[in-house]
Amino acid sequence: QTIISLGVTLGLVPEGDEEAVAKNLVDDIAANDWHLNVGIVGVKYLLPTLSKLGRTDVALMIAQQRSPPSYIYMVEQGATTMWETWTGTTYQPTASWNHIMFGANSEWYYKHLAGLNLAPGTRGWQHIDFHPRVWSAPASASICANLSSVEASVATPRGLAAAAWSCPTDATCGDAPENSNLELSCLDGQLISSVDFASY
Repeated sequence: QTIISLGVTLGLVPEGDEEAVAKNLVDDIAANDWHLNVGIVGVKYLLPTLSKLGRTDVALMIAQQRSPPSYIYMVEQGATTMWETWTGTTYQPTASWNHIMFGANSEWYYKHLAGLNLAPGTRGWQHIDFHPRVWSAPASASICANLSSVEASVATPRGLAAAAWSCPTDATCGDAPENSNLELSCLDGQLISSVDFASY
């Protein structure tokens, strides 16, 4: 999982091979009972790679796993920080209780799930790309069956940038700071049904 994720992130996948690479990655995750199988290097890239390859549905399955190795397992064992290992309990620690390296994938939640991104080639959050990955590659399946809504915000030098969407109404919205541009986008075949605009 780490090797494939790094290969995709570094742009090493030959053009036209993305679908085969995505299948190999998903097959490995399925062989691990829909769990991640990465360490501190791969954990940063696995979920974003799945979303980039059109498989946010699989990334969400990993994020929502309750049995170890998983984030929810840590929480259900009483964790209030990121642990160094995927197992253990607050009563029987096996390693450090404060190991933020496993939290490196947190940007996936606001960039890919909420869809709040700094537009490529820009800086300072003056140009914002709102593109939530609600739809996945297989038959353009929605992730709404497993996630009903998302809200996220980022403190930027220009002010708070926020994004949200909800199911089943498929309502989406994005808020950009003053003097910023917000670009809305979705997959081919999908549409943005309405836009409310306010400038002050």
